[in-house]
Amino acid sequence: MFDNSGNVRTIVDLAENLTGTSVPNSYTLSGSTATANIVTSSLTATDVVLVAVNAPANQFAGVTTQSGFNAVKETLAAAVASTTKETNTKIPMYGQANLTGSGSNYTASVDVYHMLAKVTLKSLKVDFKADGPYKSAEFTPTAFFMINVPEDFQFNGTVANKLNEAWTSTTTMYHAWNKDGGDYTAANDAATGMGSYAQYLTTEDLGITTALTATSTCSKKAYFYVTPSATTSGEKNMKLVIAGTFKNGATTSTVYYPVPLNASYAADGTVSPAVSGTTTYAVYPNVDYQCEVVIRSIGAATPNANLSPETATITVTVKDFEGASQTTEFN
Repeated sequence: MFDNSGNVRTIVDLAENLTGTSVPNSYTLSGSTATANIVTSSLTATDVVLVAVNAPANQFAGVTTQSGFNAVKETLAAAVASTTKETNTKIPMYGQANLTGSGSNYTASVDVYHMLAKVTLKSLKVDFKADGPYKSAEFTPTAFFMINVPEDFQFNGTVANKLNEAWTSTTTMYHAWNKDGGDYTAANDAATGMGSYAQYLTTEDLGITTALTATSTCSKKAYFYVTPSATTSGEKNMKLVIAGTFKNGATTSTVYYPVPLNASYAADGTVSPAVSGTTTYAVYPNVDYQCEVVIRSIGAATPNANLSPETATITVTVKDFEGASQTTEFN
């Protein structure tokens, strides 16, 4: 809790109260609602309550101001609590509200929102046109993974809604490109240009043995939890990548389909954010980006390539007939 000047009144790590009796600085849980009784002094109805859920113990120790609280960082690795597979039991949440009341009795109702985004591969199918260049193509997905995921994030209460902009100031990124089974060394990671390898951001080998042909659908789905990202440049924006083997005739190659997040493409090639009122390609917390992917052509040679739709404007002008006089005489 902070006063209206942003100075700390009290910061408390709360533990769940399982005793059934009143215990200061603890909370009781009912469904998705936690109620805490915090004992302190000098409260006013203008005080601000900040709530951080699933933060590591003593995460905010030493914080003296509201801005300092919001500047505290947490890494994605700590948030998903795993080194090989993600778990969703400790996803950080955050919210803020003002105290109401007077005298010695004050209350606040605080809605908290997930500080991570969720990326869901909802569906994947191929649609190789019978009259097109890939009518006989086969695609076998081998892995789904994330690239350009910021290493950490910081709490930020400047926007009090579910699209709370919890941006990170870090330039360090994670990726989960397994380099087709290659050995991961610092040199290899540097060569990708996408930061450090994070195994929990990939499904690894999907084990699919039957290729997708014609208009078939992949039975595999996937989801990942990721840090928010304010990066909107093509090379560094966050992407869900579909990796696989593409066979067309006698040619077989490893290809990648990078799917930029928070981007919807219209039939004319124009792009707009998937969530209205947000910035295209920026990834916001507490949003589940549900991706439905249709493959109609061969993928890229690298996972960070740009496969966004491109528009070619063709101008056709009808020219007037050119006059050509000729004289023919039959004597």
